Parts: sequence; structure tokens; C-alpha cells
Amino acid sequence: MKGRMTAMKKKTKGIVALSITLSMFLTACGQKQEATTILNNGSIPANAFVPKGFVKGPDNKDFRSTSHVKVETNVKEAKKLWETAKKETNLQNTSLSIITTDESNDKKISEFLKGELEKNLPGLKITLHPLPVKAFLDREGNGDFEISLSTWGPDYPDPTTFLNMFVTDGPFNKMSYSNKQYDELIEKTSSTLVTDLPARWKAFQDAEKILLEDDAAIAPIFQSGLVYLERPTVKGVVVRPFAGIYSYKWTSITE
Repeated sequence: MKGRMTAMKKKTKGIVALSITLSMFLTACGQKQEATTILNNGSIPANAFVPKGFVKGPDNKDFRSTSHVKVETNVKEAKKLWETAKKETNLQNTSLSIITTDESNDKKISEFLKGELEKNLPGLKITLHPLPVKAFLDREGNGDFEISLSTWGPDYPDPTTFLNMFVTDGPFNKMSYSNKQYDELIEKTSSTLVTDLPARWKAFQDAEKILLEDDAAIAPIFQSGLVYLERPTVKGVVVRPFAGIYSYKWTSITE
């Protein structure tokens, strides 16, 4: 299983209530169907941001198995929140856009999301903007989006590689997310809590809860799987969940 995560990121514009409700629904919509049917490559639904099977804590247990963050699918509740938001803002119809790359899987996923969102949230119109990779990165990098379908792969085996992305004014925080408590927790994981590993782990989990449950800043969709063919004569290829996926340092080819 790769450590790459695909999520929806929102850049709040205009009506905050609608944006938050949409993000909550995105988290809920179709994860299992997307991961198992559309992709069909070993990907699994994601109900949090730090991947399953990615890194173990000081208790030697997987980060996910000890975290209480778990955003569950609940279309009924999402519809209820959507209607409440429309009443509070006195809007019956609204439109939002999703930018993504024009690569095959991203296009399939975004088309599926559009269908599910428009079907389940009456009055919502989704416009898709599939872009060449460079154009997508430019627009996301400039903060020129309402919702972005993004994928992130870890550089090293620590929750920081995922959660440090969303600190205020961070170089990868292209959605202008900001939460003082979140910032403080992440800062402590690289300073005062460095030698207190259990407390450091809890700070990561508390920060992830703020990001996903309290603020609904991002909506994890799936954790990437990996399908590949390997000749029986090729030995020693190492597949890693972070940095470069493949390492050929110990690879050999037999007759």
C-alpha cells in the first residue's frame, strides 16, 4: 500500500456555511465506490488524512489504530446540513468549481464526485476544470480555486509530512487555512514534545481532529493502492510508502 492520499481541499469564498457543508459531504460521498470500483487498483477509502499502515507510534501501533479521528459516510446528515445552510443564507441555488489534473483517474474521480454532489445536494451545480498538470499546479499554487482534488505523497515516515502542510502561511498551504490551536500543536511536535513521544503522538492526533472534524478543511477521499507487474527473474525490488516508491539498490536479475 502506498502512502499517497487524495483529498478535496476547499478555499473558502463567499458563503462559509455552504462551503463547510460541502466539505463535510465530500468527505462522506462515495469513498468506497470510488476506491474499489472506479480505481480498481488496490486503493482503499480514506476516513482520515494520515494514511493507514504508514507509520507506527511509540507504542509500536499504527497511527490510525490509535487515533479517534474517523470521518464516517453519512449522506442523510449531509443533506440535512445542506438544507440548513441554504435556509440560513437564503440561497436555493449555488455553483462551485473543482480543479483537477486531466489525467485519467483524476477525471474519473471528479466526474463521479460531480454526479454524487449534484444528485444529493439539490440546487448545487458543480463545474469541473480538468487541467494539464503544470496548469493545475500553477492554479493551486496561486490559490486560484474553490475546490481542488489533490494528491500528496509523504517524504519521510512521520505524521509531520502530512500535517505540517496546513500550518498558517506554510509553503504548501495553498488554501489559506489558518487555525491558531492547530499551529500550536504542530509547532510543539518539533520543539517541546520532541523527547516526549507519547505526548507528541497525541498532539498529531489532536491536530488532525481539528483539521478534519472541527474545521472540515479537507475531505480525504482515498488512500492510493499500487498495482504493478514484476518478472519472476527480478529479485530485490523494494517498494516504499514514502519518498521514491521504488528502490533498486538491492535488485538483481537471475537467468
